[in-house]
Amino acid sequence: MKSTSEKAAILQPDTVIAEYWPGDREWGGGPAVTGPDGQLRALAPVTGPAQLDSVVGLIEEYEKLATSFGANLSTPEIAAAKTNFERARDAFSAAAKAKPNLTALAVWASDDGLWVAAPEGSAELMDLKRWGLGFLKTGLNADSGYWETVSWERSDTYQPDIILIDNRKPTNRASAEAKPTGPP
Repeated sequence: MKSTSEKAAILQPDTVIAEYWPGDREWGGGPAVTGPDGQLRALAPVTGPAQLDSVVGLIEEYEKLATSFGANLSTPEIAAAKTNFERARDAFSAAAKAKPNLTALAVWASDDGLWVAAPEGSAELMDLKRWGLGFLKTGLNADSGYWETVSWERSDTYQPDIILIDNRKPTNRASAEAKPTGPP
C-alpha cells in the first residue's frame, strides 16, 4: 500500500494547497507533511489561505486562490452553491435569534476525556457565534489554548442545550456516547 506522499508524487504536483494555522504556526497536515522538511513540501511549494476567524473569510481566500490559478467562479453551480449557503446561514441566524438563551458547547471525544473547544480558536464556531448561537463560558482563557480537557467523570461540568461533536473522526460520537459520564 502506497503512502500519501507516494500517491501525491505520482500526480507530480506543481503546488500543494494547504491551510496555514497561525495559532500553531504550521500548515495543515503538520510539520511531517507540509513543514520545511515535510513529505509534500519535497514535491512542490506549499501555499494556501490562512485559517482566520471566519469560514466565510476562508472561502473568500480560496476563491482568490482558485481565480489566481484560472478557475471560473461564475458558473451556475457555484452561484447556486453560494445562494444555498446564504439561505442556510440566514435560516440558522433566524433560528438562533428565536432562541436567544440557547447555549452550545463544542467538543471532541477522546479516550482521556472530553475536549471542550474555545469558539475563539475555530473559524466555524466564530461564524456560528456571529450568526447568533451562544456558547457556554468555559475554563479556557486566551493563554490556555484552544481546548480544555475534562475527564469523563467530570463531563457534566458544563450543561449546554446543544453539544456540537467534532465529526472529523467518524467514530467520535459513538465513542462519546459509550463513556460513563457524570458522578456515580
